Parts: sequence; C-alpha cells; structure tokens
Amino acid sequence: MKKTAIITTIVFICAVIIGSLTTPILQSKPTSSIAPTPLAIDYPTEDLNFYINFDEIDPKFKNIFTSIEKFMKSETKPFNTWLTQSGKIWWISEEKLDISIQEAYSLTANYLCKGTSSEEFQKAKQIFGPKTTMIMSGNGYKLNKTNSSSSLTDEQFYDYVLGYEKGDDKCTLTINSDCSGEDKSTMFQTITLACSDKYLATKSIQEPILKDLRYQNSIININGQIGNFANIESRGRRGGGYIIAMLKDGHWQELYAGQDLPSCAQMQKYQVPVELYSSCY
Repeated sequence: MKKTAIITTIVFICAVIIGSLTTPILQSKPTSSIAPTPLAIDYPTEDLNFYINFDEIDPKFKNIFTSIEKFMKSETKPFNTWLTQSGKIWWISEEKLDISIQEAYSLTANYLCKGTSSEEFQKAKQIFGPKTTMIMSGNGYKLNKTNSSSSLTDEQFYDYVLGYEKGDDKCTLTINSDCSGEDKSTMFQTITLACSDKYLATKSIQEPILKDLRYQNSIININGQIGNFANIESRGRRGGGYIIAMLKDGHWQELYAGQDLPSCAQMQKYQVPVELYSSCY
C-alpha cells in the first residue's frame, strides 16, 4: 500500500511540473505576426482561432487587402493592424432591410487615442476614403450610395462608412472615431475594411424575420433556435438588446424585446424552451 501511495504521489508531482512548463506556452500572446506573411501584421487579441495571414484569404479578396494594408502602413502610422475572418458587415438591401453579415474578412488599423484624438488618425481619416475607393474601383467594385456616408461629417451611420459591391460580394470601409479599449492606456480609434461573399445566403435567412417583425435601422443575428422559437440579437449602430420570437403559421411574431429578463408568465404561456432565455421574472 505504501509503495502504491508513493508511486501515485510521484505521478502527481510530475503532472504538476509538466503542466507548469506547458501552460505558459499555450497561453502566450503574440506581439507580431503568428505566421510568415507577405506583409507583417500585429495581432493584439487573445483568440487566435479567427486570425489569419494573407495567404489564407480567398483569392478574390487577397489583392484588395494586401493593397489596403500596404498603404495603411506606408501613408499612415497605425499603432498596429490585424486581419481576421470573423469580421462583420452591416449592409442595407435594396428593400431597405438591414442585413448583418457575420462572416467577413476584416482588416483593422488601430490608432492610439491621444486626448480626444490623434494626429495619425486624423490624417488617416482624410486619406482613407479616396484611397480605398481608388483601390476598390481598380478591382471592379462600385460605390453603393445607400451604404455610404455622403461626407466625413455625415452621421446617418454614426461612423463614417463607405460601401462597395461587385455582384454579390460586399465590402465596407468603417472609420470609427470613438476611443475604445479595455485599458485607458491603450484606447484606440479604428479604421476597418471588411469584405464578404456571404450576403445572399445571409439575406435569405434574415429577410423573413426582418419583414415579419418589421425591424428597421437595426440588424439581427440568431443566437439560438429550438423548434419554432428563437433568441435573436437585435443591435443598432450603437447598443442593442434581444428578441424572443415564435414562428406561427409561417410568420415570426415577437414575444419579448429588450435588455431585461422576459416575463415568466409570457414564456410559460407560449411554452418557450427555457434554454432560449435561461431566466425570467
């Protein structure tokens, strides 16, 4: 028995030592590109699963992103840049429906906030629109006026936005002047180019819900669906909430909308699966 206990103790100690040696490696955060790329990129985030290099971009978008990233660094001075395949696009359809594309290649330049703004960001803000439009035009894209700000002071989208399209492929340039970040010492203003070919597939899913619920100037994203019930994220240009909806006779109807907990009586009345709302009052 003593021999068995000793062996067990030794195994446990070895496991702890091995764990202490491997954990820092697994949790290390890159300060520069995580893989060889044609152009160096800094990755300022923890989740590497969605971060890619230029060789992994769909060839139809690769030239656009390499050209944009090149002038990002040569003509402006961002704090860092990062490239992801988990970007998002807000696109207003011809029917004036707000479609939320959740799968988009996205290239972001971060400009460190200094006071209310930075000289680097202000310079970039002035040149990004014309330069991006020239690059997009050279790649066969046209400016979509419905999805574009008329000027740098146009506040209809809150941010300054330019929308480009080539057939079913959609791209948006978004210049966000807000200072945001997790730490006051690293607050950023951002400029982001996002492109996706998932517009039609996304629209076919979201269009019936948007029409039935009569949502305008807000985008939706289905968080979860069980049978004829769904939990749907609803978001404006800034802020948002969620919706509990039910599909009845081929149409969606709203049971709850807001940011608080739904009514237990309402959820029980329609027998909404508890997994879609967790708590109620």
